Amino acid sequence: MKEASTTITNKGPVALEVWIEPWAEGIALPVGKHLVISGSSEAEGSFEVVRSESGVTVYAWPGCAATVRMDDAVIRSYETRVPGIPEGMSMKTFVGNMFGPPPDSHG
Repeated sequence: MKEASTTITNKGPVALEVWIEPWAEGIALPVGKHLVISGSSEAEGSFEVVRSESGVTVYAWPGCAATVRMDDAVIRSYETRVPGIPEGMSMKTFVGNMFGPPPDSHG
């Protein structure tokens, strides 16, 4: 099993919207807090993180199941594994082509 993680920290003056794809779920990240997003898959991969003025979008990779923690507590668990996508296509491109950009154009 391959594993990867990424940490998103909110150093700004207001809550930050973190959008998790392809599960299409937003999480409000309070000022001064951080999220640790961990994933595992049979396939090699990593999270793609796209930052914009309005928030952060985190894209998982094919085969991935993920867990989101804040302050060491699990706040979300995505047990449905990400389906495969066409070879050579990123998850960001795939999700964008299928559903359009995340709310508020995060990424």
